[in-house]
Formats: sequence, C-alpha cells, structure tokens
Amino acid sequence: MARNDDKISKKVLAAIKQDVELRAYHYNVDTIDGEVHLQGVVDVLAEKERAGEIARGVEGVTGVENGLTVSTDGAITDSDVEFEVAEELHLDHRFDAARISAESHKGAVHLRGEVKTLAEAEAAKEAASRARGAKQVISELKVGAGERVDDATLTNRVESALAADGRIDPADVRTSSERGVVRLKGVVSGRADKELAAEITTTVEGVRRVENELSTEIDPASDVVTEIFGDFQATPLLDEAKVSVSVVNGQILVEGEVYSFKQKREVERAVRRAFEKHRDELIGIDNRLILDSPDH
Repeated sequence: MARNDDKISKKVLAAIKQDVELRAYHYNVDTIDGEVHLQGVVDVLAEKERAGEIARGVEGVTGVENGLTVSTDGAITDSDVEFEVAEELHLDHRFDAARISAESHKGAVHLRGEVKTLAEAEAAKEAASRARGAKQVISELKVGAGERVDDATLTNRVESALAADGRIDPADVRTSSERGVVRLKGVVSGRADKELAAEITTTVEGVRRVENELSTEIDPASDVVTEIFGDFQATPLLDEAKVSVSVVNGQILVEGEVYSFKQKREVERAVRRAFEKHRDELIGIDNRLILDSPDH
C-alpha cells in the first residue's frame, strides 16, 4: 500500500507541476491510503483551488486534504479585499458584475446578487478567488431568479446544449430534471468528458444544480502523460526541463527544449519506459525535442 501511495504522490506532484501558473511553487505531497495531503504556500486562493482540482483528477486518488496556505505580502484589510474582488469581477466578462456585490470578513468573501446560470455563478467565484487577500469565497448568488422552467423543457434544453456543443455524443448521456436539478447518467469515454458534460449543463438557463452520475471508461492517455511527468519529477536533471508531453492519435508527442545531450537522453528514456509499459495502447513516439545548447 505504501508503495502505491508513493506512486500517487509522485503523480500528483508531477500533474501540478505541469500547470504553468503553479509550477513555480514548492509543494509537499503525502498520500495515505489514496488520500492526498497537500502542503505549501501560494499567492491567491485560485491557485490553491486549482492545485486541489488537479490532485483530485489523478488516477488512484480517493480524496484530497488541501492544506495549501494563501499568503499575501503585506497587511491587507477587508476593505482592500472587497476592492480587489470588485476589480476582478469587473474585469471578467462572463457575467454582469453590476448585479453582484462582495463583502469580506477576515478574508472570507461573500458574493451576493443575481446571475443567469450556474456557469455564471461559478465564473464569479473563480474571479473573486483571484483577488489578493481572499482566503475563501462563499457564493450566495441567486441563479435564474424569477425564472421557472418545467422539467420537460429543462431536460430538452440540456439535451439540445449537449448536441449543439458537439464534443460529447449526446446519446451517451441520459438526462432528467426535477425542479431545476438536472441528473446526468450514462457512460462517457473519460473523466474529461464527464466534467465537460456537467460544464455544458451549467450554461443552460433554468439549471440550479447538477448531479453528475456519469460513469467513465479508462483513458490510458492521461495515465501515460502522468507517468512520464512522474519520472521527470523524480529525475533532478529533468525537474526544470521545458518539455511538454501529450498523446495524439496513439502516439506519444514530445515537444520542447533541452539543454544537453544528457538531458535529452533522460527525457527519451522516460518516454520510452512509458511507451513500453503501454505498448498495447500506443503505436509509437513522435519526438520533436530541440537541443538548444548541446554539450561539447
């Protein structure tokens, strides 16, 4: 069990380090029976929440205790936080900021007002979490205030939205509605599609809550990429390598710059190990590495 937990910790750290906005920070990741414990310091709440979201998406993780600390340089008052939140809200054009107010109590920000959809409510929370000094964002926003949609109409709206988006086969998703609560059932190809289905549903007017009960098929591509970056993280020579890895049409695509033949070899070895492990699921490696400053 301990060995599996160590593997999960490495996968989580590697996944977080893949995020451009998060890779500059230092993290401690411990895993006990699949539950991940995150520790470290970030600048704003949005970064803390993003790291937790990434950790929850790693295969094998059963839960996340997000102990990351949000630290702001210098003293900041609740009035300062409210000003910062208002600025972030007005810079975001995904909702009508004029209909939203914010009040801060020791860094806990309460959002009040009205939005049209759940997606707008989530966007407002996301914008507020980017504000300096915001330690928690609590949404008290009213979604679709005054609008009442019958269950059949709402179900049709959600099904139409899924079909119009085109990224998910609507035949894979069974939709039902009851008093503004939309339930999604069925089987989709991976975790990303499951999250996408819920995301599309939140954009539909009249939806007040989404219960996402979609099941997922295993997506080997995400495991391959996570394993490779886990190897990168475990190799000091590769810790700062500017390399991206993805799986495209059954091939491992490796792109970016390396600064020595030795670094290039280590990247290629990590990719080759993953390919050999998943040979039944992959057809090859597309190596587009650039040697920027070779050894002499």
